[in-house]
Amino acid sequence: MKRWAVVLMCLGLFVALSAESSGCEEIDKSEKSSAQVTKAKVKKVKLGDSKKDVRALLGKPENTDHTEVEGLKNDCWYYGVLADKSWQFCFSNGKLESKNRY
Repeated sequence: MKRWAVVLMCLGLFVALSAESSGCEEIDKSEKSSAQVTKAKVKKVKLGDSKKDVRALLGKPENTDHTEVEGLKNDCWYYGVLADKSWQFCFSNGKLESKNRY
């Protein structure tokens, strides 16, 4: 009888630990997917859009890069960095100049 009690306790512990680790995986997946943008949203983004318009559609970028050469300001925003493919949106003097998928 004691053996069954020990087996059941071990099984309960295993189930509890499995459920806890599954919960962590779900959090990681939701964080990963929230950082990605959908193709439908990307289609709405048009060349010439302002940074404000792009941010309103896609949210805050995961990463940014800023360069300035001879008064020309270039900013690139990156989305979906943790995904298989990433989106890059580059602005020249505040207007969207290119959008690429890598």
